Amino acid sequence: MMLLEEGYIGNLCLRNRVKFASTTTCFCTKEGRVTEQEKRWLEERAKGGVGLVTTGISHVTPWGRLVPNMLGGWDDSFIADFRELAEAIHSGGAKACLSIGHCGRYTYRREELTDASSVPTRIMTRAEPRQLSETEIAELVRAFGETARRAKVAGFDAVEVCACAGYLLSSFLSPWTNTRTDQYGGSLENRARFSSEVVDAIKSKTGKEFPLVFRMCGDELMPEGSSPEELTNVAKMLEETGVDALSLTVGWHESTVPAITGEIARGHWLYLAERIKKVVKIPTMMAYRVTHTEADKAINAGIIDLWEASRPFIADPEIPQKLAENRPEDIIPCICCCQGCYDNVFQGRPIWCVVNPRAGRESDPEYAIKPAVDRKKVVVIGGGPAGMEAAVIAAKRGHEVTLLEKEDELGGNLQVASIPPFKSDFGDLNRYFVGQMEKQGVLFKLSHEATAQAPEVREADALILATGASPLLPDILGIEGKNVVTALDVLMGMKEVGNGVIIVGGGMVGCETAELLSKKGKNVTVLEMLDRMAGDMGPTLRWRLLSRLREAGVRLETGVEVIRFREDGVEVLRKEQSEFFQADDIILAVGMKSNDGLAQALKAEVPQLYQVGDSLQPRKLGEAMQEAYYVAAKL
Repeated sequence: MMLLEEGYIGNLCLRNRVKFASTTTCFCTKEGRVTEQEKRWLEERAKGGVGLVTTGISHVTPWGRLVPNMLGGWDDSFIADFRELAEAIHSGGAKACLSIGHCGRYTYRREELTDASSVPTRIMTRAEPRQLSETEIAELVRAFGETARRAKVAGFDAVEVCACAGYLLSSFLSPWTNTRTDQYGGSLENRARFSSEVVDAIKSKTGKEFPLVFRMCGDELMPEGSSPEELTNVAKMLEETGVDALSLTVGWHESTVPAITGEIARGHWLYLAERIKKVVKIPTMMAYRVTHTEADKAINAGIIDLWEASRPFIADPEIPQKLAENRPEDIIPCICCCQGCYDNVFQGRPIWCVVNPRAGRESDPEYAIKPAVDRKKVVVIGGGPAGMEAAVIAAKRGHEVTLLEKEDELGGNLQVASIPPFKSDFGDLNRYFVGQMEKQGVLFKLSHEATAQAPEVREADALILATGASPLLPDILGIEGKNVVTALDVLMGMKEVGNGVIIVGGGMVGCETAELLSKKGKNVTVLEMLDRMAGDMGPTLRWRLLSRLREAGVRLETGVEVIRFREDGVEVLRKEQSEFFQADDIILAVGMKSNDGLAQALKAEVPQLYQVGDSLQPRKLGEAMQEAYYVAAKL
């Protein structure tokens, strides 16, 4: 495949056409210093076969960071840090690229907010930034050049200017945030002047032959901002200025149009890259909802020259290696949940991954998969995500693994999770696990409910219980009514409901069930006891789900306490006032309870007994995967 052929950025030869995108990890210190974890994180992606590994944004000034724990780069003391990063990447066989930038209007400290103009932000601080003076712009231009110089001195093979997502340089390009009347505002040429000067400064400090990548939006997804046509002209201008390659992204952090979520079809944004590719001769690359499959097709079609991605390599750093070895079925799929990456980082917490428990723990020996010293008979009870993860990891270590599942197919909650709109990626994960169990020689028995007396249980050296959880049935008058069903039954197609539906419980499950039913033409009302709908969801996906529900006409009611189920609806209290909501059917989505009966029966009899996932305590998929991996890695 062309994806695995050599690629070039200027005179820099890459072992393939794969680039790990700049990714904020929050592994650095608050002073911007490199940590061992940051080095191992990048090294792991390099060892996985990526051609060019890009660091998270290195900041050109001590102020202007999105969150505190981001890489610094504003003086020569950081050359030593840069050198350690470059060496870590080179040790994995990849070329090293340092991302440099300034977060501008998205700076986490209000007193540091600066931008092209004083246009308030719609997210984060929601404050009005101070407009930069021409003198300050000149200082920043110099700072970009000096940081690039440090990268070259430290041994990096290229630098990348971050000018996307609404950060400082991109806000100068946009007519919405740039209302200046001086030489940096007004015409497109003036709005691009800051970026052009940064490119000139970098080239003057590193030499014209040192590769420079410019990361910019193909579409801001901001109605008041630059159009895709304007940004195409920016791409042409940058090529003329001396940029060696273009890294294309989509959207700002303030965009109200989704760019990265599961509702965006894979490969959708490639049309933006195709538009720019027609007007420039330098290499282009594209991120956001592009997998290796779409990327290879796009490279073959001449739409892009390299594939750039972040989340796929967080989920599985070894994608290029597995493709080179003709093992695409072994690639762990990103499920586009945004929990450990976007949600965590925007809250200033270290990055992790739901489907890759090792992500963020590359330097932790307890998360390395090593051959087992003593080969054991391991029995896993439960074929949901936690059970399958535990079985696969235990089998990889050399244990003899048997998995018992009471249903007639594997998947558990992964099956349920893949049913709501835009959640098909969860089905990909389920298929991956089934394939891995077969490949690793796990013996799995379906329609096989384990008991304390079962021979498999009695003969096991170690038991891993992943028996999951069942829907919680609240103690409310009328709970036994024929029109009261669980969300699980509805999602799995086991129960049909009428046209007028009330969902009790406005968490993620309740809201996703509401969206599914609204698409079937049902009249849906969601009742939530708390004051916040979908409060158990992270911010990256929550706002989109609630937006779609409102657009679909779903009625969302918060602060209500259900006191009685009736044949014709639900009685509630809100602020001590009685209300009644009419409905044909009532769907319960009020939480889950652990299926821990078998654990209680076996605790005193089995020396090596482990509980993982919802059987221990109902939570999210990420916790279940982390526990299962950790237990199996230490058996």
